[in-house]
Amino acid sequence: MSETPALPPELNPRGSGRSRQPRSPRPARSGSGTGGQGGGRLGVFIVSGVAAVAVLAYSVVGTGLANYFTSKAHVIDVIGGTAPSVSAAQNWLIVGSDSRAGLTPLQISQMHVGAATATNAGGRRTDTMILMHLYAGQSKATLISLPRDSYVTIPAYIDSSGVHHAAEKNKINAAYGEGGPKLAIETVELATGLHIDHYIEIGFDGFVKMVDALGGVNVCATKAVSDPKSGLNLKAGTTSLNGIEALKYVRARYIDPTADLGRMKRQQAFIGSMLRKALSSQTLFNPLKISSFLNAAMSSVVMDSQLTRDDLLHLALSTHGLSASQVVFATVPLSNVNYMSPNAGSSVLWDPVNAPKLFAALKADQPIGSQVATPAATASHAPTVSASVAPSAITVQVLNGSTVSGLGGRATADLTRLGYVSAGPAGNAQVTGVTQTIIKYDPGWNVSVKTLEAAFPDARLQASPGQGKVFQIIVGTGYKAPQAVTISPSASGSSTSNPGGVQTTSAADVVCQV
Repeated sequence: MSETPALPPELNPRGSGRSRQPRSPRPARSGSGTGGQGGGRLGVFIVSGVAAVAVLAYSVVGTGLANYFTSKAHVIDVIGGTAPSVSAAQNWLIVGSDSRAGLTPLQISQMHVGAATATNAGGRRTDTMILMHLYAGQSKATLISLPRDSYVTIPAYIDSSGVHHAAEKNKINAAYGEGGPKLAIETVELATGLHIDHYIEIGFDGFVKMVDALGGVNVCATKAVSDPKSGLNLKAGTTSLNGIEALKYVRARYIDPTADLGRMKRQQAFIGSMLRKALSSQTLFNPLKISSFLNAAMSSVVMDSQLTRDDLLHLALSTHGLSASQVVFATVPLSNVNYMSPNAGSSVLWDPVNAPKLFAALKADQPIGSQVATPAATASHAPTVSASVAPSAITVQVLNGSTVSGLGGRATADLTRLGYVSAGPAGNAQVTGVTQTIIKYDPGWNVSVKTLEAAFPDARLQASPGQGKVFQIIVGTGYKAPQAVTISPSASGSSTSNPGGVQTTSAADVVCQV
């Protein structure tokens, strides 16, 4: 234990007194482990799948079926200490392994996951790690991608044969291959200063099944892609991918000049797209689709033994209001993306100043990026109100629901004058005789709608799942011109909303990648 570098007290997740349990021996540290032509692992969407969709599905199917689905999960004992309260802030380590268990030789060929099989792959490895911080109350989440080549300290440990392994610097993905989930967890804890409360892992087969259970997931490409290494063939624009094609998409490493860093951005965009699909009314109100997804999810994942059925049921209820805009993605701040380490080759170094700032903010349960709390609007007739998303980032479509000719055009002019983006000329609403102005919005944009709510304090909000990023303003005979909105400083990238200067996106953003 003395060989493990000490952390400052404020960043030490458990103090200096925790002892490590013996772990099963693993293959020698390789620092890489490509595991197939495509390189890379997956499981990256599991947060949206299990920690959002599946738990929401739990609240739909009820306790009886929840018991059934939970009994299908594979549970392992990898978390030490006492489990946190189900309503407290939590840190989850989400791991994608290259396990080929459950795959046929034909599927292995179709997925382009190398020549290895379910039995000769040389043990499971991981190149994908995501740290998810679920905030107290479970109303929002931050997902931090940890590059597989991050050069960090792997703590000292004792294997099952009693052999002591000293702490040493290596790539972060070496920890799992050498000491399994326990050592991977301890490595992330040491590197971040955060206590990991829960662990979830998924292999190739589970990923494919869960995507297929949702009926496919849309991705957006800036150009056509043909990658023989991963087997990915993608046209420019938006494409719906089935499970096998999605696996190729999140694994491909050679279609982006930034390799793994570009792949992480692609993975984050995929998680966002999956979350939007999963939270759509077409999924949540389809019992067959919910059942199929839960069956695929719970039979495919490995999770820690402290994550009980009751925890999942409570999480289902507390995250019921979780929206895509409150799920934020970021990558740990980096200082060197091509560091030539003495023992592991080309590696990635975390920023020694900004990375600790980010993790300290998460430890303090501070919101990141678009999760910054929106100040409440002032009285309805106040000349200026507050919000957190600028009008220039909001696209509106005005529909005239009144009998007043030209009212839609007038409202469009009023909005564009204040900086809102018009989706086109005003049209006529399907309903007539509207008196109170209506703001129709996709729940995935529940932060942006606060700006319009502040601008139209007398309007009525109407959620419209699946509507997308364009807000519809249906004006009625009681229409009043929108008020000016003051954007709070915390919404424009201050240290409060973006500690460490991290760049964030949300699951509500439709991101086009290479």
